[in-house]
Formats: sequence, C-alpha cells, structure tokens
Amino acid sequence: MEEMSSNSTTKDHADVQLLPPMVLFGLLLASLTLDFFIPLPLDLGVIGLAIGIMLALDGVLLIVWSANLFKKAGTAVPPNRPTKHIVMDGAYKFTRNPIYVGFILGHAAMVLLFDTIWLAATLPIFFIYIDRYVIPREEAYLTRKFGQTYTDYCARVKRWV
Repeated sequence: MEEMSSNSTTKDHADVQLLPPMVLFGLLLASLTLDFFIPLPLDLGVIGLAIGIMLALDGVLLIVWSANLFKKAGTAVPPNRPTKHIVMDGAYKFTRNPIYVGFILGHAAMVLLFDTIWLAATLPIFFIYIDRYVIPREEAYLTRKFGQTYTDYCARVKRWV
C-alpha cells in the first residue's frame, strides 16, 4: 500500500458518474427483458451450465477478496469516493483491476447460466464501458494523486491480466 495527500484543486475521486455495478445490472436487466420477449438461446446444455457456475463462483470470490483488500487497507472501493491507498497485494499483484475482472467473469457466467445470446451481446458493451470510460478516469486520478508510485505499479502490473 502507498499513501499520499491529494491535490486540493481537483476532485479527490475518479469522477465516475455511472458506477459499474449499476451499469452491469442495467445491461443484465435489459438482456433478460429482451430474452423474455424474443428468446435467443445458446443451447450449450449441461457443459454451459457447469462452466457458468464455475465462472460465477470465480467472479464472486475475486470481487469479495479484492474488496476485502481495500477494506483492510482502509480505502474506498467505489470510484466516486476518495482513494487513500494504492492496494498492491493479493489479486492486485496480477491485475490492477481484479474487481472488474470479477464483474466480467460474472457477466460471462450469466450468459451461460441464463443461456441467452442477449446477455452475450451486452458483455462487450460492459467491457468497453469499463475499459474506455471507468479505468481511464481511475488511472488519471490515481496518477494525479500518487504520482510515480502509481506509474511504477502500472509498469509492473497489467491493466487486465
């Protein structure tokens, strides 16, 4: 973990307006609504169900583990709240965004568990939202706040995996 004071002339958060869990929930709800009216199954059977269960468990475990590391470090998880520390241990040794990896795994699990193309169609939308909107804001904020410590961390650890 690394701590630094924030610049008082800027917002002390990543300024993410639409939080990722809300976007994910909205995409899942829209997909399942479309599937109700226009079913488009993938027909992957028991194999799809088994893989879906494994992905769901992996995603939930990764999210819980990563969020607990934030809690242990005394820093906020949501990107619209101040970050007090950079967490660099646990899952953060392997990816700078394990919670988002967990969300992606969870979304992929829902594709398989609900057996619908509609959910598969929203998966890249969610990924692009996280990759192009959320993470760049977070990275800019963390670079402003923590400077070289954060850029060194970025040089060591990949954005995804």
